Amino acid sequence: MSKRWFGKIVSTHGIKGEIKLLSDFAYRERVYTKDFSLYIDEVEYKIKNARPHKQYELVLLNDYNNINEVLFLVNKNVYIEESDLQLKENEYLLEDLIDAQIKEKNEFLGKITEVLKGERNNFVRVKIKDKDFLIPLIEEYVEYFNKESKTLYTKNAKSLIL
Repeated sequence: MSKRWFGKIVSTHGIKGEIKLLSDFAYRERVYTKDFSLYIDEVEYKIKNARPHKQYELVLLNDYNNINEVLFLVNKNVYIEESDLQLKENEYLLEDLIDAQIKEKNEFLGKITEVLKGERNNFVRVKIKDKDFLIPLIEEYVEYFNKESKTLYTKNAKSLIL
């Protein structure tokens, strides 16, 4: 089982024990559901309720009904179990792309060194012969990602390489 960083508890909200959770995780909507497990300091907590509020999610955890009971969680990192996400075959986490190979028509182009999250699109930084290039993670350039071989198959990406 592999735990993944999900977000951070930045403060509490109200007196009923809600916590403000800040996350830019790709599959947040799957996490913010009743009885989903969150891990904080290796301890499992279950979500009782979650609702959006500005750029945060307000989360009420099972067995906590008062602000004083959750104050110890402020500024803590939150992790989830990757298997709990139940990712489909064609779904992957952006972090899985780091160190992956880039291939186009079975020709090795380079290795992904970094994933950059943009406002509209995400990009991967690819190292090719001592130069860095950015490839947007959009349908025009990406065919699919093979999780087992850790290979991102692209199309038209060679046109981005100078």
